Amino acid sequence: MSKVGDFIDEPIIIEDEAIVNRFATTSSQLQHFTEQYQDAQLAADANISAAEFCTQVVECMRELNAALCDFAKYHKIQI
Repeated sequence: MSKVGDFIDEPIIIEDEAIVNRFATTSSQLQHFTEQYQDAQLAADANISAAEFCTQVVECMRELNAALCDFAKYHKIQI
């Protein structure tokens, strides 16, 4: 998986890179869970329940929120 530093030419602060990579990883997990659920629904395969999918989404959203809060706190930005 690519990291945030792979897309920019100037150096990035290590704390920023860690937070942004955490956000990117969680976003990828959310996309993976969504695709998995969609595939299961299209295949009429009930191996992933709506409740399980919602639980996974909520956990990802909590992690995304935590990463954004850490980023805002680090940069002293009020969100």
